[in-house]
Amino acid sequence: MTKALNKSAASYGVQAAGNVQTIPDVSLNSKTGAFVFTGSNKGMQSLNAIVDRYYGGDTNALINDGLRARDRIRDRLQLSPDTAAYNTFLASTEILDNSLWKGMVPQLNKVKNIPVRFKQFNDMANKLKVDLDVIPEVIGDDSTTVSTIGEAVKQGDLNRAVDVISQRDANIEVNAPELPEIQQEKLPTLGSESEPYKVEDEEQYNGIPAGSYYRVGNDPTLRIKRGSN
Repeated sequence: MTKALNKSAASYGVQAAGNVQTIPDVSLNSKTGAFVFTGSNKGMQSLNAIVDRYYGGDTNALINDGLRARDRIRDRLQLSPDTAAYNTFLASTEILDNSLWKGMVPQLNKVKNIPVRFKQFNDMANKLKVDLDVIPEVIGDDSTTVSTIGEAVKQGDLNRAVDVISQRDANIEVNAPELPEIQQEKLPTLGSESEPYKVEDEEQYNGIPAGSYYRVGNDPTLRIKRGSN
């Protein structure tokens, strides 16, 4: 059972790695299921700033909102036009109306469900109490590494695949990109007590992270979302 799980997971891991690897400046942690924007260019920095400010650090949530992300953020904020806060929102989310994001969304839509499959593999491995090392922890690598792992799996040489993965992981150096100075203003975080969400219906309520503060419509009562999403 363990051998079959490893082989199936390794095969899927290679396929997933190949798909994610085609998207520049994007990687995926197969253990946590979290996508990461890794590029240091201005566009990727702006996307990371949006993830931090409006999505509580959840890149997957931004990816799931896709082309509707800017509208959904605006709806949650419920800001009045011609105000300083509204102008800040427009400036900080400008990248979502840019060709960079619009071009990335169709590619991201093809891979955004990969974490669900990885979770199934990891849950099964935990149930069997085995380590699932054949899936690369960080996906989004160079094509040479992906090809080498894929060839090893095809030949049934899982030990070689694991060795390649281990060597690759040892060489990975993660450097978090610095945000531009303008993105480092001390602004309240959306969902905090000082800047709660405003929800009008169940769909908007379901879209806010657990632990966030919110108000319902024009009701001034400050509430906090309990439990998990």
